[in-house]
Amino acid sequence: MVIRMDKTITAVIKLPGKPATIEAIPDSLAELQRLVGGYIEIAMKAAEFYMGGTLVVYCNEDGQAMDLPPNIHRPTDGHVILGTVVAVKVDRGGESLTMTQTEAEATLRLIGDMLWAA
Repeated sequence: MVIRMDKTITAVIKLPGKPATIEAIPDSLAELQRLVGGYIEIAMKAAEFYMGGTLVVYCNEDGQAMDLPPNIHRPTDGHVILGTVVAVKVDRGGESLTMTQTEAEATLRLIGDMLWAA
């Protein structure tokens, strides 16, 4: 993943138990780590989900060890993703891209469809 420190990107952020939000965030690894509360891992990808890019959803790679609360479930296998998730758009080379408003709203709906229910 290529991350440029001099730009912001549009991302969808979902905290456990709260609605997802559309936010402008700095395009940096440090920001992604701050948002998820630790080292990041890719929770899921939607290949070519958006025109000119792929949707990538990041989470905390140590979510289970940290006993983070459940947030969303991965539709492909039902696995529950723990802790905050951050959805961003990337190009084929892994460089972050900003989402259009339409893409961000579609991501809100997608994340909303993956809500975890106890």
